[in-house]
Amino acid sequence: MGLLRTVDPLLSASQITSALLNSGDNAASPNITRGYGVPNVATAVNNVLATTNRLTPLFSHYSSTAKDHFYTVVPQMARASIVYGLLPYAQSPTQYFPYGTTVNEYPQFAAPQLVSYTSPLAEVWVFSTHVNPFSTTVELKPLYRLSWKCGDPGVSVCGTNPNHVSHFYTTSLTEAQSYIGSAFYKLDGIEGYIYPTSLSKPTNATPLLRAYNPTRDDYAIFPQQQQTIMANDGYTQNVTTLGYVYLNNGSRPTTY
Repeated sequence: MGLLRTVDPLLSASQITSALLNSGDNAASPNITRGYGVPNVATAVNNVLATTNRLTPLFSHYSSTAKDHFYTVVPQMARASIVYGLLPYAQSPTQYFPYGTTVNEYPQFAAPQLVSYTSPLAEVWVFSTHVNPFSTTVELKPLYRLSWKCGDPGVSVCGTNPNHVSHFYTTSLTEAQSYIGSAFYKLDGIEGYIYPTSLSKPTNATPLLRAYNPTRDDYAIFPQQQQTIMANDGYTQNVTTLGYVYLNNGSRPTTY
């Protein structure tokens, strides 16, 4: 169940049951003696990869204390950042607040609901795995998440904001390695996969931009439709297109 939800986090219990039953070695002719047979997890995973919409929300968060944008596809991590704070932190656990649009298929984080503002919010949907639904030869790009906090080596706004944390996102392994080596960021992991700019933009997809705010020493990622709003908020430097994603208008896009 966990593996299938990793491939498609919004699979229902009945869909997971069906995928496991249909992966059985006797699925072609189930009977009262062996049923569907012994399930094959690899078969079930590959079937989900091949046949389902695998977009997942990229939850959006911001901390005014840390002056930091944070994004994740992991609902447990998103909830933890809201309720308990998020590693790394400079002096004490820093609380983040969600922003964006509600997700109809994901109306709330797992219980217990400790605070009233824990509704999951996201601006975009990304893919859950590297498998490209439009090409068998070009894989989707991983969205690497890196982090840095005051107290680590480097120059930043720590003199005026000792609680500052910075998360940096890139789809380039080379760029990630350069930030780890020269800017002292640490690699946190991969937050979903996005469509590469080396291919034509899919129908109804939108560019995912990254920009830098020098006053806050903060990077943000956002859909192109939000560029003017983010620019008015100071995110005007080093604007880069990371790839293509799908806007969150409430429900999971089904355009591909």
